[in-house]
Amino acid sequence: MKRILTVLALGFVLMSFQIITTQVKIKVMNNLGKVEEGVRVRLYKTEEDYKSEKNMVEEHYTDAKGYVTFKNLDPIAYYINAVKDNKNNYGNGEKTEPLKEKQINKMTVIIQE
Repeated sequence: MKRILTVLALGFVLMSFQIITTQVKIKVMNNLGKVEEGVRVRLYKTEEDYKSEKNMVEEHYTDAKGYVTFKNLDPIAYYINAVKDNKNNYGNGEKTEPLKEKQINKMTVIIQE
């Protein structure tokens, strides 16, 4: 009985650990400081791909709180393209710092007309 309880306790401990992959969580706000829902956010690995809008890594849309999360990334710097209607982030946070491996990296991007 004691052995079964030990095995169960060990199972619960192992289940509580989450394997965190390299991620970036981006908050998108407008130039008035309000969060923006429904912003299309794309990541690119190179400046050339970013400028030509080719070979994107991934695309997501911000939630009601203005957040979007990209998971399973390489620990490198990425170029960000955030667009909603006539607003974008050109000139405002277009590139991340190199991401820290196996962590949730966080940043804010501002979009404006």
